[in-house]
Amino acid sequence: MINRKSILITITLAAFALILTFILVGTNAVTAQRGSNNPAADARENNQITFLQAAIGDTQDPHAQQALEEKINSRQQAADLRADALAQPAPSLQDICSNRVQLPDKKANQVLGILTVREDFLNPLRLIIANMWRGSFNQQPVELYAGAMLDTPEQGIVVLSMENLEIFTTIPDPNPDGVLTITAENDARLELTTANGATRYFDISAQQFVNDSETQVPAIDLPPAPTPVFDPCVQFDTP
Repeated sequence: MINRKSILITITLAAFALILTFILVGTNAVTAQRGSNNPAADARENNQITFLQAAIGDTQDPHAQQALEEKINSRQQAADLRADALAQPAPSLQDICSNRVQLPDKKANQVLGILTVREDFLNPLRLIIANMWRGSFNQQPVELYAGAMLDTPEQGIVVLSMENLEIFTTIPDPNPDGVLTITAENDARLELTTANGATRYFDISAQQFVNDSETQVPAIDLPPAPTPVFDPCVQFDTP
């Protein structure tokens, strides 16, 4: 017949181990949040291990002893790993930069000049596009689309886009003659042809249509260019 006293002792030890587990888990969470480089936390960790070692000597139940030993081993391994990590020198900025992953700059390889595009790619804006020109102005990338209004195709338009300056504006042909198509570009002045073969000129600096390729018009002040994001790793990049 099983000794009732032994059963009560076993139950008591099991309950004690369960309560201790909850306490240790809570302590682990707090320690993790505060960081491992914390003398007070390290002292608490050592006290916990000492407490567990003492608990082994206070019980004769082999299952309870095994559970306590596993907890001690686990906590000791964690403490050793933490100590090893703290003993390692902090990585230098150059070490960190050498391991960074550089994403390809898709815009760096974009084709410049007059390009064909899908006619319907600006349909959500109620526009049809014949073609586009991609280049730069004032050291800023520029895209200019030529076409017409979707609902009134006789109204030709150009769309000026300077993404870095948050410019995206639609300018209608002041003398509507159908869909506009870009045919040439010279020093930020584009030559366009209407659906009926007439010629139009658009000046990017003035953001307006002009009478011919020689007319001088005042430029519109552009918004300030965005401040470049500082990259501390640039100094380590190979020229």
